[in-house]
Amino acid sequence: MALTLNAEQKSVYHIFSGENQYVIPPYQRAYSWTITHCKTLFEDIKRAFYSEEQEGYFLGNMVLSKSRENRNKLEVIDGQQRLTTLLLLIKVLAYFDKDNSALHNAIWIKDRRTDKEIQRLKTNIFMEKDSLYFQEVLSFDFSSTICDSIKKDDNLFKKNICYFFNLLKEFKKHNNICLFADFLLDRIYILPIETVDNNADKARKNAL
Repeated sequence: MALTLNAEQKSVYHIFSGENQYVIPPYQRAYSWTITHCKTLFEDIKRAFYSEEQEGYFLGNMVLSKSRENRNKLEVIDGQQRLTTLLLLIKVLAYFDKDNSALHNAIWIKDRRTDKEIQRLKTNIFMEKDSLYFQEVLSFDFSSTICDSIKKDDNLFKKNICYFFNLLKEFKKHNNICLFADFLLDRIYILPIETVDNNADKARKNAL
């Protein structure tokens, strides 16, 4: 059967919903976005939010591959930096907008039968302990003092999620955080380009 290529712009809500799990393969480079990248991302979203753009804001592309035998598991070929950082931001928003179940579901997928929750985005990069660091920040309890001070040798996951936490703590004093969360989910768009094949290796090769 011939290779299938799918490309359809989707909101952040639709990207991070349902049973789709995104997997960053071991051959990808480690997470490298800094606070500078996080600031640029947030400022772009905030600017669109303030301007009340009805058409929303396009965040960019990502390239994925999946096999027909495991349709809900998508390998991230390109776009892992943006995807990971978005989930860090969503994790913080979920703390400030606790009643928004869509934020929680963006981070976790509930197994149909066991109700066990698994990560929406999983990284298999082990060289830089990305998997461990990412799991750690997804379990953060921001009601503690965990983000009160950031050390120079803290990993990028902690630095970035704490940057978002401290930023949104101030942002919510003058803005409706619930409206901002809904805008992020519903009005921010990504174009996922998916290659689909019977075989996962073939789908990955074509995506590359």
